[in-house]
Amino acid sequence: MIDINLLRNDFETTKKRLDTRGGDFSYLSELQELDTQNRNMKFEVGKLKNEKNELSKEIGELKRQKKDASGLLSKVEELNKKINEYDKEITQNSEKIKHLLLITPNVPRETLPIGKDENDNREVKRWGEIPKFSFPIKEH
Repeated sequence: MIDINLLRNDFETTKKRLDTRGGDFSYLSELQELDTQNRNMKFEVGKLKNEKNELSKEIGELKRQKKDASGLLSKVEELNKKINEYDKEITQNSEKIKHLLLITPNVPRETLPIGKDENDNREVKRWGEIPKFSFPIKEH
């Protein structure tokens, strides 16, 4: 699973490095968009909860003074509905994000040679002698 911060901080470089693996990573743009939406919605939920808390304090004051607080109560109910809608959408987006992160492989190092298979790798070091057998070796 890839770290979402790699995509948040340097999307283009991360995408280019993933492309060297030879897969289809076109979904990364969707992942970035979902992450941005989620973060914005979480910010909105925070603002709505703050507003709800302020209204709740005002309602408490009005009730202590034995005044009508029905207008503020209806506003609090509306805020609760909005918060619940945002929370549902955040949960759905989070599941999509988690799935996309799980199917995304690790980012290869910059020093890793780019190639299709092991033949494109360069040999760095060889240790010992390769044994020669007088019988056919089984593949495993």
